[in-house]
Amino acid sequence: MKFEVRFTKEAEQCVRDIRDWLAERSAEGALRWITALDAACSKLNERATAFGLAPEADQFSEPMRQVLFRTQRGNTYRALFVVRAEIVHVV
Repeated sequence: MKFEVRFTKEAEQCVRDIRDWLAERSAEGALRWITALDAACSKLNERATAFGLAPEADQFSEPMRQVLFRTQRGNTYRALFVVRAEIVHVV
């Protein structure tokens, strides 16, 4: 099953903030981070329900999942999301 991946407005702002912060330090680092995030979103597009619940999932009214992703330098990040029908909402 294919899922449509959508970012909430807050998530979009977080992505911009992180990208900008990284770009101030390293344009290449910002590009690597965006590339890793895009790859994680591609995985969500294919198999969102295969990812586990976030550690804090019990604090939410619906299952909060997480996808971990790494940059080429090995730094690990995560994106939190919920699945509603065939739409993945990155929060």
